[in-house]
Amino acid sequence: MFLPEDPLAKAAAKTKVPAKASGRGTLPAKDQKQDKAKPKTDKEQLEGLDNMLNYSNNIPMTDVWGQKSETLDGLKGAWKQFMANRQNDIKNMVSLLVLAQANAIPGVNTGYDGFFKRMFQWPFYIFSTRSTKESSWLASTRSLFLDTYKELHHAIAKNDMRTIKYLTSDSFAIDTINTQKKQNTDLSYIWRFHREVNPTQIVSLRCIEAYLATEDPKIGNRLMVHALVKFDTEQSLEIYDRKGQALHQPAQGSTPRDVAVGGPIPAVRRNVVQYFVFEKRMWYDSPWVIREQLWDVPPTKAK
Repeated sequence: MFLPEDPLAKAAAKTKVPAKASGRGTLPAKDQKQDKAKPKTDKEQLEGLDNMLNYSNNIPMTDVWGQKSETLDGLKGAWKQFMANRQNDIKNMVSLLVLAQANAIPGVNTGYDGFFKRMFQWPFYIFSTRSTKESSWLASTRSLFLDTYKELHHAIAKNDMRTIKYLTSDSFAIDTINTQKKQNTDLSYIWRFHREVNPTQIVSLRCIEAYLATEDPKIGNRLMVHALVKFDTEQSLEIYDRKGQALHQPAQGSTPRDVAVGGPIPAVRRNVVQYFVFEKRMWYDSPWVIREQLWDVPPTKAK
């Protein structure tokens, strides 16, 4: 699954300063390593700049600013990212076309489309994988994904293991179940969905023929579909102890009090952006399930 990346950050991470060739006037390898290990302080860098300014003033025939330089951050990365995005668009188009040919798009009936529709109408739809318009072929699918997203988060808050197992698979199911087992049973949680900050978006769509038996499946078709979906939502999480005391940060205007007396205390609303990979094996009479969560920045590296 393809996840768009920040081209500037990616290019900066990969940019390397080429080492000088060994020879007269260069530091020995050992000294070079030591020099790299000790970056210059701000004061030393300013002193170096002053020396260059003095050199430029004293010897005006020499251009100290015309040194060889690296390609500026972002240019190489931006082009590479542009090509990767176009490749993703083509794969999205092919996958959506395969689903249309199999009449396997939720809420859309393409099984009776004739030659005219396939030639002159389908091209306007098969490039709409990332679209958030209600007129796109995947509008019903996006709504289904959002419903699954909300149902799963409610189940996680309630520690509803049956629903969690029903709506998840693979590594995400294992990680979620293990996390739930470590949850403090003395606390209760209430997860609330408030709104979409931006419409739910299918970032990438992939499908392959995964049912390879000689006979056709009894229901559905032979396709397995993966969809990378972006959720940009406003949500809140309320936490209470056994006595009903609120442990979360109250929303502005709320007064902390005993929940048994005053009712639930609204928590601070937060904007949350998450990426999930949904899976559907079309020969099963089962829902779309979440098989993986992807990150802009891996949790172990985030500061």
